[in-house]
Amino acid sequence: MSSTPKRWIKRIQKSHFQVKHLLVIFFILIFFLILILFVQKTSVQELLVNTQNWYQQDSAERMANLTATTLELLIEQNTESRFITPRDKARMIKALDILLSQ
Repeated sequence: MSSTPKRWIKRIQKSHFQVKHLLVIFFILIFFLILILFVQKTSVQELLVNTQNWYQQDSAERMANLTATTLELLIEQNTESRFITPRDKARMIKALDILLSQ
């Protein structure tokens, strides 16, 4: 087993790695790391923009659904009774005001 490390050392010594070879490998690695960094940054930025757009659209749809449902319930509740008192009328106006101010 001790001969195996010696063989590896001899093989490494036979291959004439110079400093310029190591520098070339180092610069290639740095170049690819920078390239991957920019690709990742762009991908994350695009993901965040898409997620924000989706969230805004989803929130607007939910708010529209909630408003429509509330308006339907308010109209149904007040159309069931044929006689509307001034108090009911004021309450309905206040409810519509609250609903539409959102």
